Amino acid sequence: MRYSLIEEYNIQNGVSATVSLWTQGCPIRCKGCHNQHTWNFDGGKEWNDEALNELLFKLNKPFLKDLAILGGEPLAPQNIDDVISICKLIKMDYGDKVNIF
Repeated sequence: MRYSLIEEYNIQNGVSATVSLWTQGCPIRCKGCHNQHTWNFDGGKEWNDEALNELLFKLNKPFLKDLAILGGEPLAPQNIDDVISICKLIKMDYGDKVNIF
């Protein structure tokens, strides 16, 4: 998987202050999409342990209670396995402390 951005303190994509993970790549390409820069599956950055550690570090702040996984298209075949792994890890490590959107 590739990703575009891990954004901290996002207030637009969750119930409270949110960490947002923007996946890279979208086969749908909706007309009027405001994230066209995330359409290319070869763009962005490679998802790796460093990116995962950055995500976990940002989620570890007590006032950040939500994780939004956006795109691109998180459920695209190129992204889905890593997105599922991320969700399972977050639920295992944080339980109900973190809501996933």
